[in-house]
Amino acid sequence: DKPQEYLNEVVRKKKCRKGLSKPESWERNISKMKRMAGEKYKGLKLVDGKYRLVNNIEERKLKQRCSCKWSDNKTNTLGCSKIGEPEREAAFQYFWKSLDWSARKSYVNSLVEIKNVNRRRKSSEISGSTKRNKTCLYYLVINHIRIHVCKKMFLNTLGIGERSVRSWILKS
Repeated sequence: DKPQEYLNEVVRKKKCRKGLSKPESWERNISKMKRMAGEKYKGLKLVDGKYRLVNNIEERKLKQRCSCKWSDNKTNTLGCSKIGEPEREAAFQYFWKSLDWSARKSYVNSLVEIKNVNRRRKSSEISGSTKRNKTCLYYLVINHIRIHVCKKMFLNTLGIGERSVRSWILKS
């Protein structure tokens, strides 16, 4: 519904040969709306020098939880083990069913915190310009509480890719 409204606002009605054009009924726009909603859609592929809608892309799904060593009861650095499957499913459903595309971007930006690297170790081989300067901390909101989780748990719970998160953070 939300991508449909967005599409109607952006595209103006133009006269075509047989009356008014209907961009919301075009196959490429339908595929785009389904992609933005996390549903199954057809992706573009280069065929004979032209892009065609031929790739069947599956819908977004909740992926496996992490098995990181930092979330066990001994170290307790991350809260990955504190989050159960029903809470993960609720977070996934909220992200893909309740939010539109721009709200998803701002939601991810609010859950990822960027900070400077805490401690540097001396290394004679690596020059200072190649070193990483920033660190990302990932959080999930469960029952109105922000819980610090690992990157894999964050990405798998929301069903998004690393490149999407990185580009959304850099553009904000």
